[in-house]
Amino acid sequence: MKILHFVRSCANDHGAYYFLKKLEDESKKYNIDHYYLAYERDSDHPNQLSLCPVMEDINLEEYVNKTVNPDVVHFHDVNSYYILGKTDKHRKFYELAFQRKCVRTLHDYSSIACPMYFTEGEKHGECQSVLSKNCIGKCLDEDIAARYSEYIESLNHYDCITYFSDDTERRINSYKKLNVKKYKMPPLIAPIPVARPSDNTIVFAGRVIPQKGVHVLIEALARMDCKDWFAYIIGTVQPLYLRQLSKLIRKFGLVDKITFLDHVPQKDLFQVYEKAKVMAFPSISHETFGMSGAEAVAAGIPVVAFQIDGIGEWLQDGINGRIVKQGDIGAYAAALNEILTDDNIYNSYHENAMKWRADLDYPGQVSSLCNMYLTL
Repeated sequence: MKILHFVRSCANDHGAYYFLKKLEDESKKYNIDHYYLAYERDSDHPNQLSLCPVMEDINLEEYVNKTVNPDVVHFHDVNSYYILGKTDKHRKFYELAFQRKCVRTLHDYSSIACPMYFTEGEKHGECQSVLSKNCIGKCLDEDIAARYSEYIESLNHYDCITYFSDDTERRINSYKKLNVKKYKMPPLIAPIPVARPSDNTIVFAGRVIPQKGVHVLIEALARMDCKDWFAYIIGTVQPLYLRQLSKLIRKFGLVDKITFLDHVPQKDLFQVYEKAKVMAFPSISHETFGMSGAEAVAAGIPVVAFQIDGIGEWLQDGINGRIVKQGDIGAYAAALNEILTDDNIYNSYHENAMKWRADLDYPGQVSSLCNMYLTL
């Protein structure tokens, strides 16, 4: 079987690409081959060669029908990008793709909640509602609202809609006209080295963008009573946001306490995880799963997060970490402080994280996902 993955861009610091490369490696035993097509160049890495073909550089018909000739086309693209851009550059690809079996994974909340979720939503308190007529005039004009509604109904054209969390499924089910087959994707979390921290090391891992709440984390770190700690912030950072974060770090006198590591390969990331006593997961926008947090739990690391969608798949408040009220920086600081300073609490969270790890059936996860493709 051949699967063509349609992605926004191929960059090794994007969670979707990391997930797909794990799937590619593991599905060889099922005789499944994976190919990729990006619909735009990676704006975050303008000087980096694309890791897969880019739509504008190839003959689409030749690539799809002859070079790959896939049995399944798996869409991972962010719909709001081209809905709001009012471009039809995807039309030809969609015509070619829907001559085959098609799967659509909902990787983000602008794919199922609102096309403005990561932009205008912040102006209105991160609106939690799915699209409705009440959105018109507040965030959306009638044209965008109509096209987004049309997009939602078009999801019925796929052979399967896939997602990673029960929270995402709940939002999918809120659209009563969606009757497509649904499948909950396994996270493909393999055994990783167990954390054995010798000091109070805090780790953040992910794309360093405002939605991930790194600026909130820095303020929380400054508020902790415990002063004996060190933090790694790991991930690609936008220059403008880095300047904002650097200003905050200087303001709070934390220059010697925080190190930025940029994107690091997985083997190096897990070496840092081995030193971590707590994982900071300060996202202020909903997640469809939160892979870095889940992998931290799988390494036995307690996690501190805000109350957002997606994380309930792997984080239980007071069991393997803490979930605090969204936006409550003082509570976030207190939760970090508690784990760093109370050995009994840390040990309890660590042991429970290891129990969650023990329940992971990696071969079963791979088998389930491959069978989803094979039985479409």
